[in-house]
Amino acid sequence: MLEVFHIIAHVAAWTGLSAGMLVALIALAWFVPLARSLAITCAITVAAGYGGLIYGYHTGRADVTKEWDAANARAVAEAVAREAAASAALDAKYQPVIAALQRDASDDKRRITEYEKTLKSSARCRLGGAATLLRRHK
Repeated sequence: MLEVFHIIAHVAAWTGLSAGMLVALIALAWFVPLARSLAITCAITVAAGYGGLIYGYHTGRADVTKEWDAANARAVAEAVAREAAASAALDAKYQPVIAALQRDASDDKRRITEYEKTLKSSARCRLGGAATLLRRHK
């Protein structure tokens, strides 16, 4: 018996009708045959409408999910294409500059190496060990 009250309370909360109103409608449908057939017809209509609504929601949700997945796949493909185009444009613009800077750096390194060789091959300082004393001289 207590389960019946829980079911009535649940239906009352779901429909927005008070529990007393639901009990009165159930009693009316139970005791009046014309109201009973009307209640059964309404219950079948509501159940069919609810089933149709749930089916439509599920089907529509699946369609929307498919559309979102397709849009996400297109967005990823477009992003990859944009990245490739940007990379190609940057390479075309800056690769010659980078190559020139690398050539300059290798030339500078070669000149430094040659200069260091000339320093090693030249004679020692004429002052000898006293050359460090000049740093303290003011």
